[in-house]
Amino acid sequence: MAGFTLIELMVTLSVLVILLTIGVAQMSYMVARNSRATEVNTMIGHLNFARAEAIFRASNIVLCPVRSADPGTCTETPWSDGYAVVDPNTGEALRHQKASKRVAIRSTGNFADGVVFRDDGSVRGAAGGSFYFCTSAAKVEPRRLVISGMGRVLISEDANCPNET
Repeated sequence: MAGFTLIELMVTLSVLVILLTIGVAQMSYMVARNSRATEVNTMIGHLNFARAEAIFRASNIVLCPVRSADPGTCTETPWSDGYAVVDPNTGEALRHQKASKRVAIRSTGNFADGVVFRDDGSVRGAAGGSFYFCTSAAKVEPRRLVISGMGRVLISEDANCPNET
C-alpha cells in the first residue's frame, strides 16, 4: 500500500504533459524575441561604431550588406545575409556581422545598398531610412530602427515588415 495507483500515475502524467506543452510554446516565443532583440542591438552597435569611426577618421564609413566570403566588399545581397562596417578608401572591413538564421533584416529609404556616414556623423541622404527586423514567429512583433539624416538611431515598435529587402 506504499505505492501509486494507476489512476494517480495517469493524472500526474497528464498534468506534466500539459505543463510541458505550455512551457515549450512559451520557450519558442522567448527564443524568437531574444533573437530579434540581439539582432536589433547588434545593428545599433554597428551603426554607432560606423558613425564614430566616420567622425574619428574624418572620412566616409559605410555599413553595407556583404557576403561572408568577402566582408570588405559591399554587395546587393540582402542584409540578412550579413553586413559589415567598411572603410571605402581602403576596402577594409572594420567589423563584420554574419548572417542571422532567425531574423530577416529589411531596409527602406536610402539604405538598400548601405548606410554612408560622413565625417560629421550625418548620413548620406537627408531623409535617412529604416531597418526592419522580422521573425517568422507569429506572436513576435517586428522592430524598426529609424536612422535620421543626422545619424541618430531610434527604435520604433510600431512596425509592419515590408515584403522587399
